[in-house]
Amino acid sequence: MPEQDGFETLAVIRREFPATRVIAVSAGWSAGGMNALRVARDLGADLTIRKPIDVNVVRGAVAELLAAA
Repeated sequence: MPEQDGFETLAVIRREFPATRVIAVSAGWSAGGMNALRVARDLGADLTIRKPIDVNVVRGAVAELLAAA
């Protein structure tokens, strides 16, 4: 994303659309002791998925969030 990263986007979504469910997807890099998926959870992602993506994992995550709604 040219104007903001995924963490900034997640923060905006949480601030402006708090009821929106979010599934964060990342290769799960770690830098300076910080893991991208953990940071996404800490910022409010409802679920996280590590790349490479398995379509069945995505379907399960979407089903889980829809069932919880």
